[in-house]
Order: sequence, then structure tokens, then C-alpha cells
Amino acid sequence: MLHKTALRHGRPETVRWIQLELAAMAAMAIFAFGVVDWAFLRYHVVAMVVGQSFSAFFAVWTVHHDCDREHYIARTIRNPFKAFVTYDMFYTSSTTSFRRCRRASSRSWPNASTPSRRS
Repeated sequence: MLHKTALRHGRPETVRWIQLELAAMAAMAIFAFGVVDWAFLRYHVVAMVVGQSFSAFFAVWTVHHDCDREHYIARTIRNPFKAFVTYDMFYTSSTTSFRRCRRASSRSWPNASTPSRRS
């Protein structure tokens, strides 16, 4: 679903990059299962597919697990170094980066449900 949406709505350079990545993954799978007989490479390809399948689950779980259900429903990180290490995944709507990202995505996606707000 993510690839389909990105290919449909992405900028031309983004679409080319995604197409290159998809072609590289297909080539690796063909190489691992059709060209060579290396068990470790087949294991690696299967492990990466399984890991990729769980990425959405872990993205949500890392933010919400063990949080107080009555008050704090998600984690936030405000320390710049910790934010860098965690790929800026733990921001809330009160932070500037999230608002900037939300504004940018509202302008770039034609069917975005969130209106663009200037601050």
C-alpha cells in the first residue's frame, strides 16, 4: 500500500528511486532462489521479508507499549540526540517538527484530509 501510494503521488525522482529499490529487491530474490544455491542468502531474503511485514506493528508498538492508558498514551522525545537516534519517530502534535511535516504533507498529497495551517 505504501509503495502504491508513493508511486502514484510521489515526485518523479522519488518514483524513480522506489522503482530502482523494487527492481533491486526483485533481482535479489531471483538471484537467491533461482540462480545460486546458498542457504544463508535464502534465509536472509526470507528474514527481511518477514521483518518488513512487521514494521507497521513495531512502529505503533514502540510508541504506545507500557504507556499509562489514563494520561499519557504515547511517548515523546525532545532531546535532539535521542530524536536523531530514533529517526524522529516520537513527536507529538505540540512539537514544531510534526507541525511542519503535517503542513508539508497536506500540500503535497492531493487528497489530504488535514487542511494546511500556517503558523
